[in-house]
Amino acid sequence: MNTHKAAGIRQLVGVVVGVGLLACLGLATLGGGAWWLVQEHVGADAARLWALLATVGLPVVLAVGYWLGRVESRGLVAGLDTGIGKAMDAASKTANLRVNVLRATQRPVPPAPLDPRQVVIIPAPAPAMGGGDDVLLLE
Repeated sequence: MNTHKAAGIRQLVGVVVGVGLLACLGLATLGGGAWWLVQEHVGADAARLWALLATVGLPVVLAVGYWLGRVESRGLVAGLDTGIGKAMDAASKTANLRVNVLRATQRPVPPAPLDPRQVVIIPAPAPAMGGGDDVLLLE
């Protein structure tokens, strides 16, 4: 491995570990501050009431979160489906336009001249049938 790359990876790992330590320190400080506030300013009855409401409210919050997640995921899938459909329609229209423009700009290829040795003229069976001479091409 390149020494320059190794130094960059070591620096990146150091930054990630440092940010992680700072995050842990911040969470510990917030938790300690909350604990101190509860111990100093909240009575036992208020703490019991909060614990009861949190315990009862947890299943409700989970059910509402699950429902919202399902609704949003369906909306995301429908949005992707709509977006992909519109993109495919636009691509199809573009391809059709290119084909139509190419067809319009190309001149038709004239048919190859017939070789007289391959042309046989067959007389019509009867003039009453509105006939004239028919042409048969041999290949």
